[in-house]
Amino acid sequence: MLVIEMIPYCSFQEKIKIIKENDGKARIEVFEDYIYVERREGKRMQEITCPDCGAKLIFQGGCAVCPSCGWSMCG
Repeated sequence: MLVIEMIPYCSFQEKIKIIKENDGKARIEVFEDYIYVERREGKRMQEITCPDCGAKLIFQGGCAVCPSCGWSMCG
C-alpha cells in the first residue's frame, strides 16, 4: 500500500528531524512550509549497496551513487 503524507514544519530543526526519520525509507520532497513523504507500507524497501566499497547507495538525478567512494550506476 502506498502512503502519502504532507508534513508541515515550523522550524529548521523540525525539518531536519522529519528528513532524518524518513531518509532511505521514503521518497521525500521539501517545500517551503511542508515536506512531501511517499513510502510503501507493508513491504520493506530494499537497500542497494555499492559493489566497490559496500556502502549504502543514494539516488541523485535518477541514478544510484555511492556517497563514500563515488561509484555510479550510470557510469
